Amino acid sequence: MATISDVAKKAGVSVATVSRLLNGTAYVNQDTSDKINKAIKELNYRTNRIAQTLYTKKSLNIAMVVNDISNPITATYVKGVESVSEEYNYNFILCCTNFELEKEKKYISSLVEKQIDGIIISPCGSSNEHIKEAVAADVPIVFITRRLHEIDADYIKFDDIDGGFQLTEHLVACGYKEIFAIGRDVYDMNHKNRLQGYFEVLSNAGLPVNDDYCYFGNASMQSGYEAMTCFVDKYSRVPQAVYATTSMIAAGVIQYCKDHSILIPQDMGLVSFESFMDFNGIIEPEITYYDIPIFKLGTVAAEVLFDKINKKVTESQQIILRGEVKTLKSTRHL
Repeated sequence: MATISDVAKKAGVSVATVSRLLNGTAYVNQDTSDKINKAIKELNYRTNRIAQTLYTKKSLNIAMVVNDISNPITATYVKGVESVSEEYNYNFILCCTNFELEKEKKYISSLVEKQIDGIIISPCGSSNEHIKEAVAADVPIVFITRRLHEIDADYIKFDDIDGGFQLTEHLVACGYKEIFAIGRDVYDMNHKNRLQGYFEVLSNAGLPVNDDYCYFGNASMQSGYEAMTCFVDKYSRVPQAVYATTSMIAAGVIQYCKDHSILIPQDMGLVSFESFMDFNGIIEPEITYYDIPIFKLGTVAAEVLFDKINKKVTESQQIILRGEVKTLKSTRHL
């Protein structure tokens, strides 16, 4: 039976390096990690997870709690978290709430009972008692894309204000003066921030800031569709342009336009804070969006979590990742 020394020798690294990878006690770069994993496979080496947990006093499991794994944005940053957990030789547990708070509470309670080493979460509501219980149990928490402000924890997010600002600035530069914004969840500060830049640009351009030109629903296609229905029913016309704060909302807007023979961008401009990822090329026309480092969001969140698990950092931090507008075919100059 192969030993850890055999693995180290075959991989050309020290026993300590192999141990760091197997126990998840420190980061091991990708090249070295690949060499060690290759040696493990070739030697058919089997780690004793029970011995590892006794030695490290850790479960060697981390979890991620998200709302909608069918969303390509979510799926991509989940992959980022998973890739880092593999580098630390940790098991990765994924929980999907479907925006149901009770589900989220049950997941958190179960993970704490199982002595999870850390949790990355995009909370689905404003309730925080279950998160406080996890923090009280000394479980490191990292918020991703959304946060609960009453909880002192690390927070990794996209630059919501900048994205809304740049997209609205693009629309104004094209000559659009009537811009309908569709957001998500009135209580969700992130999506209010996605509208903060929108309002700032309108104000700077001397355009009217009209609360009736904002619609709040959820992140679904249905919400985008309903928002368009409400606007058209109220004003008996489509807006000059629409700013959707999520790709799924934008998808709902596109579906409404198709159902009502509204042409983009001939009849109405459209921009989205998020892209359609691999589906960008098959959507006609391609939608202008805020290009954000999605996979990196997951890897950064995971690295921050492992720093907390391994006691490298004690203070909570907020990390904001900025993107840039990718101008495609869904807007035109008036």
